[in-house]
Amino acid sequence: MYAPVSVIIPCYQCQDTIVRAIDSIHNQTLVPMEVILVDDCSQDATLDFLYSLRNNYPKGWLQIFSLKRNAGPGSARNKGWEHASQDYIAFLDSDDSWHPNKIEIQYLWMSENKSAVMTAHTSEIYEDRNIDGELNNVFNQINFSTMIYSNIIPTRSVMLKRTIELRFVNGKRYAEDYLLWMLIIAKYSQTYFLNKPLAYSYKNDFDAGGLTSNLWKMHCGLLDAYQILFNKKHISITTLISIYAINYLKLSIRTIKKLCLSFK
Repeated sequence: MYAPVSVIIPCYQCQDTIVRAIDSIHNQTLVPMEVILVDDCSQDATLDFLYSLRNNYPKGWLQIFSLKRNAGPGSARNKGWEHASQDYIAFLDSDDSWHPNKIEIQYLWMSENKSAVMTAHTSEIYEDRNIDGELNNVFNQINFSTMIYSNIIPTRSVMLKRTIELRFVNGKRYAEDYLLWMLIIAKYSQTYFLNKPLAYSYKNDFDAGGLTSNLWKMHCGLLDAYQILFNKKHISITTLISIYAINYLKLSIRTIKKLCLSFK
């Protein structure tokens, strides 16, 4: 049984992890109608590898596109969004995976609550354990002011309506996902969160190997996102100054922790 969901995965030199990600989609109790892979101009044989995977799944289920230059995951997601044909879009990164009940729980709730434009849920480091897919599926409305100080939305958890006009900022490589979620929440009140870990990562987001390991660039990406929110009058100058101060403090703490770990 299929759900009217397009899954978009940005791909960059991901031959070691992409099969795990795709299989976690294909093994859903309610399978998305299509999976869109967008190669972000990988410098290895990733694109050829993606094409080789198509015969492992139902005909036409895997769709593959590529960018002519490396532009970051936000631009790759926008490319996939252009080609999505289903009513809902879900995002997954090439090195992450989903719990088997993720689509069933999230899509069925959104189909029953049609005013909802976006939902998300918690995520955790992978552990092989079961999650109850029936009980306590309580989606709570996302509060914009809370999200200002703490990003609770992992990209791997998001499902939204395809018809939303907002997009990732092309070329923005850090906090591009956080910025889009904030703009959606600011424009639409019907955004909801489920406190249930239906997605998995395989490393801590701030580990040395993660995308956010470059703390300074991540810090600058967040400040840029806050500046855009301020320019669009979603936050006040007082809030902007407060956020800047808090994020410089967080940067200092994380930098000290990394330095301490490097000396161990």
